[in-house]
Amino acid sequence: MSAQALIAKAEAQGITLKLQEGAIAWQSNKPPPDELLAELAAHKAEIVIALMPNNLLPLSADDIYLVNAWLDLIGEEDTPQRLFVLQRCASNPVARCYVLGMARDAGLAVTPLPKPCQLPATHTCPSILETVHDLPLLPDDKKFLSDLLHGKTEAEKSNLLVEYHRQWNVASTAEELAHRRDNAGRRAANTWIRRNTTRDKLSKYSEKR
Repeated sequence: MSAQALIAKAEAQGITLKLQEGAIAWQSNKPPPDELLAELAAHKAEIVIALMPNNLLPLSADDIYLVNAWLDLIGEEDTPQRLFVLQRCASNPVARCYVLGMARDAGLAVTPLPKPCQLPATHTCPSILETVHDLPLLPDDKKFLSDLLHGKTEAEKSNLLVEYHRQWNVASTAEELAHRRDNAGRRAANTWIRRNTTRDKLSKYSEKR
């Protein structure tokens, strides 16, 4: 249950909640039920914040950080008391100056976060397979081509893939049945590039001998 809902629940039972020196106080003609007291205790910090006046001067994020850091330094762990100090700093400029002065005298300060390092965008070289990107290549086709083209110059790869593309389109167009066209093009193109790359390797091997 939210703090506002608990405050409304208390009011429905004739119990008025208010802040008194940073702690929750109740006013009623009869003692609150134990169940309500347990709920109030479980949500004490939220209720204290909900009961704080709306006309308080807002503290900046840095001021709130310094006040909390100073409270940590002096060992203040009681939540209502910490909220009371924040409330006084927000509503009383003298209290604010005093607490912030104590924080700064203790060497506490807000350190701005360093600006994130702007790394230059990495340039990604286009894949050599972009030449055949419009063909319905399977993952096995791409691996097959990558293995065959390994070790060749960019110019050799480009020339082979241009012809590979042409071989695919010629065989695919010649196939009358639409559902067989992709396989016909794949078979013709893969057969052609395998023969040509293998022949080149054999030729280089013969030259070395």
